[in-house]
Amino acid sequence: MARPAKSPQPDRIQGSPADEGTGAPVGAPRRMVGRSPSNGDRAHPAPSVNGRGHAPPTTVSDRTANQLDLFETSLRRSQKLALLLRLLGPLSGRRCFLLDRGSTLGAWNFRLRSAGGVWSWGSTSLAPIAEMEALLGEPVHEVGPGGVPFESEAFDVVVVLETHQLGLEPARIAGEVSRILAPGGRAVVAATRERASGGISGLEAMLEGVGLIPETRGACCRLFTELLDRFEELPRGPRRLMASVDHLMPASTGHEIAVSALKPGSG
Repeated sequence: MARPAKSPQPDRIQGSPADEGTGAPVGAPRRMVGRSPSNGDRAHPAPSVNGRGHAPPTTVSDRTANQLDLFETSLRRSQKLALLLRLLGPLSGRRCFLLDRGSTLGAWNFRLRSAGGVWSWGSTSLAPIAEMEALLGEPVHEVGPGGVPFESEAFDVVVVLETHQLGLEPARIAGEVSRILAPGGRAVVAATRERASGGISGLEAMLEGVGLIPETRGACCRLFTELLDRFEELPRGPRRLMASVDHLMPASTGHEIAVSALKPGSG
């Protein structure tokens, strides 16, 4: 039976040191805060969300606009998005959670949300949360050593980006992914090859260690893509055509790697 498309509500969890001095109770779900552009920011029209029911702010800051623009100009980012969407499969009506460190100020969140599903957000870094919430118009929850502030089996889909750069032990992250994922749900974890110990096999072993069953693996952003992304003055069309040479190289050489895994059982 299909689950209703309703966003899970956060639990209270043990707080991290970052909770101190915020004026909020330690361990309480972080309150959504907006942010006005600073004096050094230029206002930009916010991108459309194609009628998915999410109303973006009227303007976004320079830094956020630049991050959104990279999905149009960066071969690496567009290839990584395509890889993640392929591993995720259909998202309509699914309860989804994304955990990253907020380095793109919500741009990844925005792009994944536009693919469907009902999303909740987590960031292991406090600094970008205000800008992320300003773009998304939704709460972004800080995730620290106390874990993800949602109840067990709350999500049908869990995505983790930059797995080895989140400031938490990868094994701890994998355990939380397994905990909040409902039976029959799918997890997708992504990393850069040089950061992930053991590469794709290392990611699969990490997920197997918490009872998940690896399903599909993928890699992108090989040598030519990495080189061509440095020549932004070239039109994107020719750059994409030249990057197609990457498909002649072994998939194992991809700079960006990702693995999907299923949680045993049925939802």
